[in-house]
Amino acid sequence: MQPPKTHDPLAEAMIHILETNFPDAEIDLSSRDNDGVHYSLVLHTNAFEGKTLLAQQRWVCELLKEYVGLSVHALSMTTGTLK
Repeated sequence: MQPPKTHDPLAEAMIHILETNFPDAEIDLSSRDNDGVHYSLVLHTNAFEGKTLLAQQRWVCELLKEYVGLSVHALSMTTGTLK
């Protein structure tokens, strides 16, 4: 896991949720343009093994539903398994 590039409590909270659910994950979450409402996520974990891309991203959205669409206006994602 990489720490947020700037102090961003929202990003830190989302990273904590992802780390808790995907302990082996490589996570890179950043606020696009540092605006605090548009985020880009790259998440690779072996938990996604055998899951379609759509299933992976639905899983992430379900975990982050407290934020996505509320505090987070947009979340672009790249997901996959560890190599």
